[in-house]
Amino acid sequence: MSFADLSRAVLRAQYQIARFPLQLIEKQLVARLDSDAPLRLFYQRSLGLLDAAAGNVLGVPALAQRGVTTIERTDTLMRAADLDAVADATIANADAEFKDARVAAAQAAEDARAEKTRAASQARDKAEERKRAAREVADQRTADAHKHADETAAHRKGAAETAKREQHAVIRADEKLAEVDAQAKRDDAKDNRSVAARKRVEADRLEALADEEKATRRSAH
Repeated sequence: MSFADLSRAVLRAQYQIARFPLQLIEKQLVARLDSDAPLRLFYQRSLGLLDAAAGNVLGVPALAQRGVTTIERTDTLMRAADLDAVADATIANADAEFKDARVAAAQAAEDARAEKTRAASQARDKAEERKRAAREVADQRTADAHKHADETAAHRKGAAETAKREQHAVIRADEKLAEVDAQAKRDDAKDNRSVAARKRVEADRLEALADEEKATRRSAH
């Protein structure tokens, strides 16, 4: 055996001795972690790098291949873990967005109900206002009609009272004329011509006044 072969054999033995504690840590501690735990994958990949480097240096292809295989496996698991993390984050974001959208939809529905209630209240208020305005207009028209009727009735009553007073005046004038005529006749009977003449003049004046009163009453109607 050459010196180089002897040296490699010694180094292989030393590497196995040096790697034993690492294997023990992996079995006792790291193996308890989840298979996709970041710490476990990092530790196993480190061992893979160490085996690959030692296998190439020591001329042990099987050790180097085992290290490469370990590296590839841990890289795959790490990528899968990253993808799972991204998926979880995406799902969480989607859940949050869905929750926000649901809250926004509920708020929009609540706002729509509130707006509908407000619009209905405003419509009722406007209808009541129009109803009150129409009632006020109707009441005012009724009051105006009553006032006009009262004024018309009062006017007619005044006209009737005026006509009645005029009629009484005519009657009194006629009565006075008859009285004067009777007195004149009595004076004539006593052959008091001067007195009778004066009475006749008075009677004519009263008759003229009566005729004038009658003419005034007819013109008033």
